[in-house]
Amino acid sequence: MKIDHCHEKIKILYVYHPDRMEEKVLCQMLEQSTYQVYLASQKQQALDAVQHETIDIALVSVHIPFMDPYILCHQINTKQKFTPTLLVVSSAESVDIPKALAQGVSDLIISPYIKQLIFARINNYIRLFKLESLLKSKSRARGVESATHKQSPLPMVKDAQTHKQYQFKDTRILLAEDNEVNQQLMNNILAQSGIDVDIANDGQGAVDKIRNVLKNNQPMYDLILMDLQMPVMDGFAASHAINELLEQENKPDIPIVAITAHTSVHSREKCLRTGMVDFLAKPIDPEACLDMVSQWIHSEKIEQAKKDSLCLEKSVSFSTNIQIPEINFKIGLKRAAGNESLLKKMLLEFYSSYQHTGGQLQQFNKEGKYEDLRVMTHTLKGLGGNIGAENLHQNALLLEQAIKKNSSEDIDISINKLVETIDRLMNGIKQNLDWLEEKQPTQQSSNKGRKKDQSLKSAFDNLYTILDQGRTSATDYFRELADQIPESMKTDAKRLESLIESYDYEKAQLLVKRLQKEAICQY
Repeated sequence: MKIDHCHEKIKILYVYHPDRMEEKVLCQMLEQSTYQVYLASQKQQALDAVQHETIDIALVSVHIPFMDPYILCHQINTKQKFTPTLLVVSSAESVDIPKALAQGVSDLIISPYIKQLIFARINNYIRLFKLESLLKSKSRARGVESATHKQSPLPMVKDAQTHKQYQFKDTRILLAEDNEVNQQLMNNILAQSGIDVDIANDGQGAVDKIRNVLKNNQPMYDLILMDLQMPVMDGFAASHAINELLEQENKPDIPIVAITAHTSVHSREKCLRTGMVDFLAKPIDPEACLDMVSQWIHSEKIEQAKKDSLCLEKSVSFSTNIQIPEINFKIGLKRAAGNESLLKKMLLEFYSSYQHTGGQLQQFNKEGKYEDLRVMTHTLKGLGGNIGAENLHQNALLLEQAIKKNSSEDIDISINKLVETIDRLMNGIKQNLDWLEEKQPTQQSSNKGRKKDQSLKSAFDNLYTILDQGRTSATDYFRELADQIPESMKTDAKRLESLIESYDYEKAQLLVKRLQKEAICQY
């Protein structure tokens, strides 16, 4: 039996508190959707909609000040046939669950309000209640009363082996992300679905790419995925600058989606104030990512090849029985969309860029550089989730919380736990480098070849960028280019090496700039 509502405008009633910012955020999410939305922030508006409109689903805030939300749910339940009612609440503690069930409430929507999850919940309940309505009407036609009951619907549960397989056409996305591991992960997810991905290494790079597109009158990006914490210019400043550029040129807005591990109401409000429209939570889940992207790409560019099709999950085991301490390969493969080669590449990049991070964390703590400590910890938390390093993710989260509480004792304890985890993880990767590099020899040798062929000036340019991004791979990169440095610059080179090894990247950058000028004079 097929329930087809895809070509009908789904009608949603949302009764909300006009003074609660998080509920205004939900209003904007609904208004930007393909649903037909009735918004009510006053008693009469709500009652008129219930009495005179045919509603597919009702969302009622438990916090509305103008009437009892439970009475309103009862009125909806009585007046609107086969209409699920969902209570919108800030926390589970703010609702009287027995009372809600007694008045016909089907489910709760609990803050934080994440768009793709809310829309999935809405669509599931609409399918369920349309099915119930159809069953009852067929039963009455046969003179038989259906056994189903509106006040106790079974939740629609998605089968674990059900996947949406999207395919996009003529779609360009700008990804602003400074971390190479995350770049590889996102590019793999999007490119597999036919999306052309352009990558900016920081917020300023994203602004520059938009400016170049406008200057050269090129086709504009369909969507921007914006990491919030980046060097040079962060995601908030970049989003503001991009929206200003588009406004100055009288160009249509581009949807900007924040990539963040922070999904609190405060973070979402800040994103909305700077012109972003949605959120993608870290660690990145491939299917959730594509679901979210599909919400903001024009429908003509989306070919959902197999809608909710049943398919076997990709293998969640490697082709060998090798195990790496601190790595859950099942989770890592899921994040990499089943791409074993990509996960190996991500682990190699993680090892190359962050093998000395433990010492850097301890140095930041010793010198009282707590903002640098917080940024590095936040980065490690996201990376841990993406590569399947659960303990890395969890211990970084604990350190992040300790920094937020400003508890020096908790910070010391958390750093020690995190450093121990990093050491075990790095040792495990190091012991398996031959296996991890098995499918990347051409790429690695070509990388080394490129570095040897680069001019000294170009090599210093790359080193400056690595230092600017705060990547611990600066130490290894410097050692590789050390042979290219002439005798006349050896004294400064030794000082530069010392600055890099002590993580004094700001002074190191100043010295690199001076060496760049000397390199120009050399050639």
